[in-house]
Amino acid sequence: MESGSLLNKRGHDNESRSLHINDLPDEILRLVFQYLDGWMGRKRLRQREPHVLADVCRRWRSVTTSIPLLWNKMNYDWRIESGGHAVAQPSSLDPCRVVGRGSPLSIWTSIKSYLSRAWLSLPLYLIFNLSPTQAAAPFAKFLRGISPYIRNLSLSASFSIYLALAMTISTGSTTKARFPQIQFVHLSMPDDDVKWDKPLIRNITSRKTIDFSGCTELCQLYVDSASKSFGFISSNFLSGIPYPQLTHLSIDDKGLSLVRAREIVAQCANLVQCILHINQWEGEGPHPFSSSPHVVLHSLRQLSITFRGKRCDGHVSSFFRPFTFPMLAHLAISAPYAGDHNLTLELIELQIRSKAPITVLNLIEVELHRPSLIRYLSLLPRLQYLRLDAPYNGSCFKYRKLFLDLWLERRSDLKNLLPNLKEIYVTDNFSDSYIARLSRELQNPHALAAFDLSAVLGDLEVLKCVENKCLHDLAEDPTRPLPTLEAATMRWRNLPHEWATIIRSATIQKALLETEYSISVNFPLND
Repeated sequence: MESGSLLNKRGHDNESRSLHINDLPDEILRLVFQYLDGWMGRKRLRQREPHVLADVCRRWRSVTTSIPLLWNKMNYDWRIESGGHAVAQPSSLDPCRVVGRGSPLSIWTSIKSYLSRAWLSLPLYLIFNLSPTQAAAPFAKFLRGISPYIRNLSLSASFSIYLALAMTISTGSTTKARFPQIQFVHLSMPDDDVKWDKPLIRNITSRKTIDFSGCTELCQLYVDSASKSFGFISSNFLSGIPYPQLTHLSIDDKGLSLVRAREIVAQCANLVQCILHINQWEGEGPHPFSSSPHVVLHSLRQLSITFRGKRCDGHVSSFFRPFTFPMLAHLAISAPYAGDHNLTLELIELQIRSKAPITVLNLIEVELHRPSLIRYLSLLPRLQYLRLDAPYNGSCFKYRKLFLDLWLERRSDLKNLLPNLKEIYVTDNFSDSYIARLSRELQNPHALAAFDLSAVLGDLEVLKCVENKCLHDLAEDPTRPLPTLEAATMRWRNLPHEWATIIRSATIQKALLETEYSISVNFPLND
């Protein structure tokens, strides 16, 4: 009887401690609601968490609207808001004529309703992915009105939108910034919808630009354009960019020359990350061999450069000539159209100057002199990840022999090369002429039955080199349970697709090596 009373008392206590959510004070509700971070979710504006909470009841609406952090962030994507249906293109002379459900004008009802609950005393974090047919004038007017409060701005839009912004947001005064709080800017033009030629664009940008003068807090700038005739940087569409204070810079510009890009990077004294998609030098424009002042970028840790071009004799190596990067850890270079044989030598000089602690090296679609590459790699004792890809031109660059150069048993002078390497990935092309000869020989059924693909591709040599590396790792440190090397890949391109079904004789030895050293070895064909 006594125990039953005790249980009833405990049950009553538990019941008294359970509260309905409406019994919670506003302060507790506010703390709960602040954990919502659904503004990045792919939902329509009216379906996002702040709106859903505000529509529950009058009290929740009052609490929700008192939390500005729920409303000061917005991710608007026209494909979600309109169900992915673009509206008819309005007249360029009168962009405000389009009205009705789903029209460009109707989006501002949702956007303004959403942002009306934000406190402009706090910064705005905005992401806009606008329709290609979006009316330009209303958006430019709207953005100008809130520009003093924007902290982060990511905008993907058509050329007409950016042109309207240049006409609306540009300022000739450097004493008052249009974006006084801006720290992060990402401007993207994913479609090549520019109908004007370069002289006409230059005529406009000589008078009107999007001006970032006086933006003392701007530290991250990302710009990319799909147009061949318009680039945010090459067309001088952005002005007043405070390059010396930038820490992150990414430029994808089909009109940006090697020399201009080099001049821009040289101004970025505080750069930490730099990603460039620029043009190689092909004999036009400023000469890249002209002397440039020496620049040391003490903070740069990641550099990724893709060189574009049309000719196979483009020049890229002089981009690196004026620089020293003492903190560089991640270097990636892609130059599919450059036949610049000085690239490896320039990288050697760069590393001798910098003594950089490079741990990741990606050389994608590059043509390199292999002995010089070995010399360069000998200067990178901290390297952990190495990738080397040949250009897509059907020629064999004998990059497979990099394994032999590094770890073949007879190369005792290179046994200590890349002591910390964890992964190596090499890609080369199978020679067109060799394929043609083999295809003729394999028309004979007896020759096809005796065909050893592993022998043709040199799989056993690669496995032997990898095993030598593993043995050397374990010999260097007997207490180490496993070798430093964790993965090795030799990929071949330009091979007949039917060869992918051929069983390779090195399969068993590959499996034994993987089991013994807990290493992953791969021999993929094609892409």
